[in-house]
Amino acid sequence: MDKAKRIVKRGLIAVVLLALAGVAIAAGGTAYVFRRSMPHYTGTAKMPGLSAKVEIYRDTYGVPHIFAANWNDAARALGYVHASERLFQMEMQRRAGQGRLSEILGPSTLPVDELTRTLGLYKLAQSSFAAMTPDAQSYFRAYADGVNDWLKTHRDNLPPEFLLLHDTPEPWKPADSVVWGKLMALELSHNYHLELLRAELAARVPQNIMQWLFPAATDSPVTTKPGAPIAKAAHHADRKLAMLLGLEHAASNEWVIGGSRTKSGKPLLANDPHLGLEAPILWYLARIVTPQDSVEGATVPGLPVVLLGQTDHVAWGFTTTDSDVQDLFLEKPDDGNPDLYLTPNGTAPFVTHNEIIHVKGQADVTMSVRTTRHGPVLSDIDGEMAAVAWPNRVMALAFTGLGAQDTTSEAVVYMDRAQNATQFLDAIKKYYQTPTQNIVYADDKGTFGYINPGLVPIRKSGDGLMPVDGASGKYDWVGTVPFDKLPHVENPAAGYIFNANNAVVSPDSHVYLGQEWEEDYRARRLQQFFDQPGKFTLA
Repeated sequence: MDKAKRIVKRGLIAVVLLALAGVAIAAGGTAYVFRRSMPHYTGTAKMPGLSAKVEIYRDTYGVPHIFAANWNDAARALGYVHASERLFQMEMQRRAGQGRLSEILGPSTLPVDELTRTLGLYKLAQSSFAAMTPDAQSYFRAYADGVNDWLKTHRDNLPPEFLLLHDTPEPWKPADSVVWGKLMALELSHNYHLELLRAELAARVPQNIMQWLFPAATDSPVTTKPGAPIAKAAHHADRKLAMLLGLEHAASNEWVIGGSRTKSGKPLLANDPHLGLEAPILWYLARIVTPQDSVEGATVPGLPVVLLGQTDHVAWGFTTTDSDVQDLFLEKPDDGNPDLYLTPNGTAPFVTHNEIIHVKGQADVTMSVRTTRHGPVLSDIDGEMAAVAWPNRVMALAFTGLGAQDTTSEAVVYMDRAQNATQFLDAIKKYYQTPTQNIVYADDKGTFGYINPGLVPIRKSGDGLMPVDGASGKYDWVGTVPFDKLPHVENPAAGYIFNANNAVVSPDSHVYLGQEWEEDYRARRLQQFFDQPGKFTLA
């Protein structure tokens, strides 16, 4: 009996030891996989496409400072650094833009891929890159080359997410960078969802209740009228209702103070962009120094530009405007031929093509995409939209973010190189299209200002607040607001400018941007603060 007990005891010990050994091996293997994928902050790397040596120094916060002989060498180095630290984040961003998330994540992301494919975001990114000037194209290619330089030498040291998902990253292309702007334009444009909500509510509640649920912001501070007296804040019950309905958006803040209001005599600028929490964070701080100039601030892995930051001469910040740049059109298919739909000039064919989506663990999904003269048909993929649509109607989306020659990415390239406020505004005027943004800026000569760039539609009639008939042509877009008519203020007498997603223009403005401004308590606090007497310091 004792002998049997000893045998069992030894067997149990052996099992435990084997289990511990297995855990140790697994832990060691996991640690090795993670450790070998970590970026190197010291040493040298060979990049055959560089025209001269590039040096990268890390400060105490780990922020890279890139010293290069020219902009293209700097872009190549930034691509290499981004890939070494954030490659999986970059991979997910471009797959989202391509409509290829389901290839590695399975059916849970199929609705996202269907939306991206229906909108055609990646094809638009490709044509938008082709519309850039040769100089900007060269800059984006240099960045892609830097990403690929890292990929070529680190195929065996990829982040562990690639191993877990059995994903092998493809070479980086310039359109992979450009498509991020398309995704951001979609992310920062909400109003077609509100059009749907209004349509659902309008079928159930009287007009006076609709006005109560969606009031105009008539008593808010106005960004283009800094220092103007504002009415006492109204305590709208609808704001609480909006929170309950999930209509609250992310919020951002920005302000710039002129030298007349600062102790230094120079402008002060601050930017506090709020986007959804992510791990890792969206932003990646970096500094680029060339003999021509330097730029530093917040980059996004996957893009060769500083989106928010400053050069040696100009600083700027962004908040989103929430302009009404989307309309839902109710298209009427022809009774005798469902392949046709009605227009003011008779019938026209839906433009159709098929998209094949590969889905991990399942058969491929083939979807038919239809497009009208107003834009892609979303009700084909959106069950809620199909349910709301009037009988025998489909919903098509008109959206300024669907431009096939969108050179916004190029605008940021030249904003990063601006020597003064005039050059900064010129880059925006020539190239900026979408998304509509509130941009504050200042230069070292003392100029400070605010501009609200981006394509805003001009409608024949209507206000874009509800889905409208597409067959009559009554609500068609007839162009976009000219640049010189967009909201802009420079060196105002008040000595400051701010925006906290509040109203950009007053209700009687000559330009209609919509009325979906955020709650104004942050804007009221900013105006209260800057209306104090005295001069400001950075503190």
